[in-house]
Amino acid sequence: KFTIAANGYFVSGKFDRNATRPFMVIGDVFNSMCDLFAADIQSIEQERKMAEALTKSLGRDAFLIANIVPNLSNLMPLYTSCESSSFDAASRTRYLLLTLLDTLSKLSKSITILLDDLQ
Repeated sequence: KFTIAANGYFVSGKFDRNATRPFMVIGDVFNSMCDLFAADIQSIEQERKMAEALTKSLGRDAFLIANIVPNLSNLMPLYTSCESSSFDAASRTRYLLLTLLDTLSKLSKSITILLDDLQ
């Protein structure tokens, strides 16, 4: 209620114990956020700044979360290859999703995320 009144973003997701993809609800929430951000872009300059900030923070590794957050491609270019890293896949994915959230929160109004049935 307060987020909407402050013209902020509200996204939600519900966990499903039987989901076949472990990051499915997280991906859905981030896809919704990307859609909201893309819909809010009002100028080419704003679009450029967002793409630049996301590219700077995520770099070529953004490609690694493209399967989880395909709508990220609406906000920044996604490269088809990435450099190797010492993190394992789960750690890299968590790191990139947190980096994406951090970057989007710096570029926006308030963001409220509701994750239902988190266990």
